[in-house]
Amino acid sequence: NYNLLANPYPSAINADKFLEDNTNIDGVVYIWKAQTPPAGSSGTFTQADFIAYTKMGTVYPGPNTIADATFNGKIASGQGFMVKALSNTAVNFTNCLRLTATTENNSFFRSTESTQVVPKFDRFKLTLTNSSTVYSQILIGYLPNCTNSYDRLYDADRNSSSTSQLFSLLNDGKKLSINARPTFSVSDAVPLGISKSD
Repeated sequence: NYNLLANPYPSAINADKFLEDNTNIDGVVYIWKAQTPPAGSSGTFTQADFIAYTKMGTVYPGPNTIADATFNGKIASGQGFMVKALSNTAVNFTNCLRLTATTENNSFFRSTESTQVVPKFDRFKLTLTNSSTVYSQILIGYLPNCTNSYDRLYDADRNSSSTSQLFSLLNDGKKLSINARPTFSVSDAVPLGISKSD
């Protein structure tokens, strides 16, 4: 089950520390970006516009303008985000999560940012796009402490209702938007999938 939370503090919090401390949730933070406008008079959003963030990196629901590409694990004051529960227990926010620098509290999404994120690992991003509304991005990353199975804190499910989706596949058929793998090898083969519903 997915649950909607928000940063309750008047300062930013560290998403990595939040995920490490709360082992009863999956190691992914999903942040709504409202990339596409609602369809028709009903005001229904037709695409899943979630940023997905793990310790491996970030994938975005739309083209990576500088304003979109700034989420680096610092969740601003009041920022809402989704997490996936692994058990029926409480999530804890503690003062240890808080970041003290005021400059780290400016990544509230739906606002304009101008800072670039510096890559930390061997990572590759693939994007499925066309000239109109289709956009789906995945991240394949390599880190020595990761495996070819699902790694909490590093892998992320494909959490999307988009009509067009790109994903990588684990051996059990699990669809991922972020796929963390062991140390890079030129012989590594990553199974990919695509779905199109219209």
